[in-house]
Amino acid sequence: LVVAINKMDTVAYQESSYQKIGDELTHLLNRLGYRHVSMIPVSAMSGDNVYTNTKKMKWYIGPTLIDALDETIHPPISPSNKPLRAVVQDTYPYKDNQTIIACKIETGTLQTKTDVVFNPKGQTGCLKKILVYGSDLEYAKPGDPVGLIVDGVDAVERGDVLSYSHSQPKKVKRFVAQVILFSETPLLEGEEITIRYGTAEKQCCVQKILSEMDPIRFTISALNPKLLRGNSVGEIEFSAREPLCLEKYSDLPQLGRFIIEDAKGTVA
Repeated sequence: LVVAINKMDTVAYQESSYQKIGDELTHLLNRLGYRHVSMIPVSAMSGDNVYTNTKKMKWYIGPTLIDALDETIHPPISPSNKPLRAVVQDTYPYKDNQTIIACKIETGTLQTKTDVVFNPKGQTGCLKKILVYGSDLEYAKPGDPVGLIVDGVDAVERGDVLSYSHSQPKKVKRFVAQVILFSETPLLEGEEITIRYGTAEKQCCVQKILSEMDPIRFTISALNPKLLRGNSVGEIEFSAREPLCLEKYSDLPQLGRFIIEDAKGTVA
């Protein structure tokens, strides 16, 4: 992780200001599991310590922001070794009364002439073709947007999750999640909300608010409150009207996160 402590020009490039902010951030980031953090004092307005080191902060002897990014930030490893997961985006009619199922491969690899399953309904079919811009492929990898022709399925919908039969996602109607509220509107126990994950949109209920957490210290500030206050963090148990294909974030983050909407828009 690289942190840029900006606007050093507004505090006359004082080392004490940098140290104070750095100590506070280190305390917070350690709680979040970050142990090796580069903190770069910069002034973006004047370019100090962005591309080149500045003489205005002689007390700082570390890398510039760009050098730190080049040294520490690396492209993520492709999740091709994980179980196959592809999210259905839409379906389109195709020649000879066939249907193209538009998907994005999230994890794993997809090969033709294999049996696949679409959940949560559990429809099984044989993958006949993988189409990309009109060309046939033998396989697809994470990140690929593909069109699929699958024999034996007839009611695939936007939001369905494709997998192999031997490694299907769990289908759940109750689940617990950590939630960060983006708005000042509280989330109430018993409230009906909409969650969006992948391309799916499902109706859920806030079954129980297990805890509210201090968003700065990440310590529990209340147990089993009846509401989660706006702009706060909490752990909530949800119940869904229909089964959902959710994963543990630690296992498959692509299907382990979602957003929450109410009548006014996105709230978490």
